[in-house]
Amino acid sequence: MRFAALLPGQLSEKAGMGEALADAYTYVDRWFGEVAERTGVDVREVYFGEGRSDLHDDLPAQVGVFAVSVAVLDVLGKEHGLEPAACAGYSLGTYAAFVGAGVLDRRAALDVLLEAERLLGERAPAGAMGFVIGLGEGEVASELARLGCDPREVAIGNVNAAQQVVLTGRREPVLRALEHFAPRALRAEALPLGWPMHSPVLEPVTDGLSELVDRHVRMTWPGRAALYAPMVGGEVKSEEEARRGLGKADLPPLPLVRRPDGDGGGRGDPFRRGRPGRRSLEDAPLDPAPLESRRPRRPGRHRPLRIRPRGAGGTKRCRNRGPGENDVSERQRVAWVTGGSRGIGRAIAERLAADGLHVLVTYRSDESGAAETVRRITEAGGSGEAAKADATSREEITAVADRLDAERGGVDVLVNNAAVLKNGLFALMPEASWDAVIDTSLGGSFRATKAVVRGMLRRRWGRVVNISSLAALMGSAGQTNYAAAKGALVSFTKSLAAEVGPYGVTVNCVAPGFVDTEMISFLNAEAREDFTKRIPLRRFGVPADIAPLVSFLCGDGAAYLTGQTIRVDGGFVG
Repeated sequence: MRFAALLPGQLSEKAGMGEALADAYTYVDRWFGEVAERTGVDVREVYFGEGRSDLHDDLPAQVGVFAVSVAVLDVLGKEHGLEPAACAGYSLGTYAAFVGAGVLDRRAALDVLLEAERLLGERAPAGAMGFVIGLGEGEVASELARLGCDPREVAIGNVNAAQQVVLTGRREPVLRALEHFAPRALRAEALPLGWPMHSPVLEPVTDGLSELVDRHVRMTWPGRAALYAPMVGGEVKSEEEARRGLGKADLPPLPLVRRPDGDGGGRGDPFRRGRPGRRSLEDAPLDPAPLESRRPRRPGRHRPLRIRPRGAGGTKRCRNRGPGENDVSERQRVAWVTGGSRGIGRAIAERLAADGLHVLVTYRSDESGAAETVRRITEAGGSGEAAKADATSREEITAVADRLDAERGGVDVLVNNAAVLKNGLFALMPEASWDAVIDTSLGGSFRATKAVVRGMLRRRWGRVVNISSLAALMGSAGQTNYAAAKGALVSFTKSLAAEVGPYGVTVNCVAPGFVDTEMISFLNAEAREDFTKRIPLRRFGVPADIAPLVSFLCGDGAAYLTGQTIRVDGGFVG
C-alpha cells in the first residue's frame, strides 16, 4: 500500500512530538541521537515531556520538525510496509519531502538545512512574517499597492487558504502592514519567526544555498516516489528542477487554494509572489476600491444590494461589489430554523419563506410536525425542507450545516429556537432535567451558531436570531433551568454580536412573553387569567405575533441593529 505524504513546516512543532516513537522504536531514538550530534539540537531534550522554553526558536524548531518527519516516514515503512507514492513539503517540509521521495539522503538534507540557517544568520536582514486571516490574496495585494508599500520590503509570501495570507519582508514594513490590516481582518498578527522566509530580501541567501546544492549535494534521480516542490511550482520533473527547488529558499510555495486562469485577477502584480498565471481562490472579484470604503464597518457606509421588494430578501443579482456592499453571490438566501416543527418556530419559518428565503426547519422527534411546516411553506409558494437534527448532537447539527454548505452555498440566517421544558422546584430538580434544558437551548444555540458563523464571516453577511424568553429577564418560579438557559442566551447574544459585528453579521435576541403554544400548556385557567390581567393588550400572544420581528431582524433593514434583546410581550407588567 502506498500513500501521499505532505510534510509540515515550521510552527507545527509542539511539546512531546516524537516521544512515543522514540520510546517504541530504538532506530528512531538512534536517529534523534545522530541529529543531536550533527546539529547540536537534541530533539529528546527540547521536545520530550512538557518541552523546553526554546522549542519554537528557529534552529530547534527546524531541526525538530525535520527529524520527527523523517522518523514518521521510517516507522510507516518499517513497521507498516507503507511507502509514499508522492511527497510534498510545506516550506521547511520540503527537506523531508526530498528524503521521503528518495531523492536526497537524510544526512545531506540536514546539512543543507543547517547551511540555510547559517546563511540566514549571515546574509538576511532583520525580517518578520505575519498572517492575515479573513481577507483574500487579491484584497491584501491591492491594499499593499494602495498604501505604496515597496514589494521588495513587504510581500505576500504564502497563501495558505482562500482567506489566509502570510506577509513577509523587512521587519518594520511588515509590522506596519499587519497593524494596518488588524482592524479589517479576522486576525492579523506577527508570527514567532526570526527570518523573512519566502521574501525577495533573501536573494543573498539564495545565491549561497544554490551554490552549495549545485556543487556539493548528491541526489538520486529519479527517486522512488513523485516529488512536489513549491519552489518549482508543482511536480519536480528533472534533477535540475530538484536542485533549483532545494536551493531557492526565497521563493514562496504555490497557493494551496487555486482557481484556473482567466478569472480576471491581476497578473503581474508585484505583491503577488505566486507563480504567474496562478492565484488564490477569492470569494469575490477584486475591487480596486480601498478597503476602508468597501467594508460596512461604520455607520452610514452600508448600502444593501438590490433585492426584490420583499421582506428579508431572496435571490440577489450577481455583480461586482461596490463600496460598502456585501459579498453575496447569485443565489437564494438560506435560513435555518431550529425547532421549526410547531409553534413559534413554525411561524418564523413560514414568514421567512414568504420573504423569499429557502428555509430549512430541523426537529428532534416531531417529523410529522416538521413535514406540516414544509407543506404550508410550499403551498404558499415558498421554498422549504425539513431535516432531523437533535440540538444536543454536535454530529447531527454539523451534518446539516455541511450539507447546506455543499448544496446551497451556506446558511445566511440562523434562528435558534429549539428548546424544551423540564419544570420543577429547584430543590427537587433532578440533574438530568437541568442538563436537558441547558443543553438544548443554550448548547444547541452554541452548536448551530458555531457550525454556520464562519461562512457568514467569510461572506461578510449574516443574521443570527436567538429566541429567548420573558423568563430570562424576570425569572420564573419552577423554571430555574429554563430561565437560566434563556438568560444565558441574552449574554451569548451580546458577546457574539461584539465579535462578529465588524464583518457584517448581526446577532439579536427576541424574548417572547406569554404566547399560546404547547410551551405554556402547563398553566391552569386561574394562572392564565391572572397573567392576562397583567398584559395591557389583555391577551396572550400567538406565534404570528413573533414572526414579523424576527423577519425584520433577518433582513437588510436591520443592518445597524445588533446585540439587542427585544421583548414581545404585549407590555407585560411584572
